[in-house]
Amino acid sequence: KLSIYVILPADRLSTFDRWLRLIISIAIIENARNIDVEPKHPVLFLLDEMAALGRLKPVETAFGLMAGFGMQLWGIVQDLSQLERIYGKGWETFVGNSGVLQYFGSRDKMTAEYFSALCGTKTAKTIAGQIKHVLLGGIEEPGSYSETGRPLFMPDELMVMKADRQLLLVETNYPIVGKRVAWFDDPVLKKLGRNLKG
Repeated sequence: KLSIYVILPADRLSTFDRWLRLIISIAIIENARNIDVEPKHPVLFLLDEMAALGRLKPVETAFGLMAGFGMQLWGIVQDLSQLERIYGKGWETFVGNSGVLQYFGSRDKMTAEYFSALCGTKTAKTIAGQIKHVLLGGIEEPGSYSETGRPLFMPDELMVMKADRQLLLVETNYPIVGKRVAWFDDPVLKKLGRNLKG
């Protein structure tokens, strides 16, 4: 196993962005050329702040084909508006070809509405009419019950999701609300990194 980290500090991005784009493009193209040789271990490209790289044709092309090459691409963006700005109408290709989508509570309206739609609907029961509680001295009057469909998560609910939660959409599964654990709060991961929290 081998891990290669190519990290460009944010203050150097405007100066060295072409260099970083070149390195990433070459790595993807070279791995794709070896399609006849199945890698011993899957290759994972983790592209944090993917939008900062701008439009990369090899990334765009490979996103739908990588599984066949024994590669996975994990692109991280702040919101879907970034993808739309860079890739235009083709931005949904990234979402459509993703095995897992993670949502951490973006304040972007488009992103919240999109994830709300991806989650589907649920049945909600509503009560119409007035009901008085017998124990409080009133007479119980049954109201009318009805069922209606509503989004599993409304966009505004997603926009205010707690920082320790994440929404996971794993292909062919129902949406999952999971606990988000910071690396420095996880005993195993904390041993691997610097103690940045003090």
